Amino acid sequence: MNVGQIIKDSLKYPFSDWKKFLILGIIILITVTYDFVWVLGFNNILIWYILFTIGLIIQLLVVVGYQFRIIKSTLAGADELPVFNNWISMFSDGFKVKIVEVVYSIPVILLVLIFAKISYASILWSTSINPTNIPYFEIVVKWLLIAFLYKILIYPIFRIAIAHMANNESKLGSAFKLREILNKIGNVGWGKLIIWYIAVGFIFIILLIIGDILAGLLGLISLFLGIIFLYLVIMPYLYIFVSRSTALIYKSDEKV
Repeated sequence: MNVGQIIKDSLKYPFSDWKKFLILGIIILITVTYDFVWVLGFNNILIWYILFTIGLIIQLLVVVGYQFRIIKSTLAGADELPVFNNWISMFSDGFKVKIVEVVYSIPVILLVLIFAKISYASILWSTSINPTNIPYFEIVVKWLLIAFLYKILIYPIFRIAIAHMANNESKLGSAFKLREILNKIGNVGWGKLIIWYIAVGFIFIILLIIGDILAGLLGLISLFLGIIFLYLVIMPYLYIFVSRSTALIYKSDEKV
């Protein structure tokens, strides 16, 4: 399967089962109920924090877990969205995915910490000469740039690592078997993976921009409509699209 076929299949896949699509959309919508606190005019920060925390937990465990299930079911040969069942298993898978994400982010965390220490020493030195010379903004921009560049470089490998875990019965250790993961990428083709990454990223951004514009237009009628459309329709579509394409690029080296 070439990149064009992967993209075409992944764009159609979210419509394979409208019921499950909408269930995911409703779950995602629940994760952002804290937005409605301000829309409704409630200025209770405690309620906001409670809803935000609940939404974050649901996002990390249920939404991420279901995306992982899409990858797993696709690798098993399914062409329809997976069912919402075995919730504990889905929670566990979502938690594993976040662990993998954190571990793959450790290098950039260490780089930022090292850079922060060097920058802090530089600030102390520069302010001792000129107290008004405190380049906080420049330092923050450099930190963000380092993190952003690392994320761009590591993300395709991270996606293959997640698919590798899904392909090995959700065993957490499989996501860190770099030799196996790099061999898999070698079989798929680095060039093919990069083209897939660029294509998926471009489509994701374009669809998100279009979704934001449409949500904004609906927001002129009712802010509720804009929020509901964005999280009930656009976000689940994007999540499903990326998950499906991740599984397909992983298995694209298989001979039919």
